[in-house]
Amino acid sequence: MAISGKGRGPLVADRRVSASRPTKATAGGTGNKGGNSKGSGSPRKPAPRRQTRKSHHNPIIGFFLGILSLIWRVIWGVTWRVSVVGGLILGCVIFYFYAKLTPVTDLVDARARGSVTMLDRNDKVFAWRGETFGGMITADTVSPYLHDAVVATEDRRFYRHFGISPRGIA
Repeated sequence: MAISGKGRGPLVADRRVSASRPTKATAGGTGNKGGNSKGSGSPRKPAPRRQTRKSHHNPIIGFFLGILSLIWRVIWGVTWRVSVVGGLILGCVIFYFYAKLTPVTDLVDARARGSVTMLDRNDKVFAWRGETFGGMITADTVSPYLHDAVVATEDRRFYRHFGISPRGIA
């Protein structure tokens, strides 16, 4: 590339050896005299060094941009470190309480232990204690109509999102 004295030169490729004239390298010769792998008669000039990216700004603007860059790096560094530590602490707290939970079957009230019916002096029932509803009900054993009614009341888009509804939270 030819470089003139005025700033940057034109973007023109260097002159190469023409394809019509065979050289030793292209004609199948293995000898390489002069250390040139292209086979041309003149040694190749080293490529001009690229200049490092320098700010073409005013020094005052560069100073303020440097300060803003430093502030951003400090804020980002503190933020991601605090987030990681907070996530670890939250994970440890969740694991602690998960390990301390009692089984779900023990959390159900004492209705499964037996039923007691209390009668007044006229033999009329005034209270029940114990299993009055026939045991614990799961989503598999309850009526599908009741199941769909509860789901529709709680979250009408339940079957269209992946478990957490961003639209519902917003």
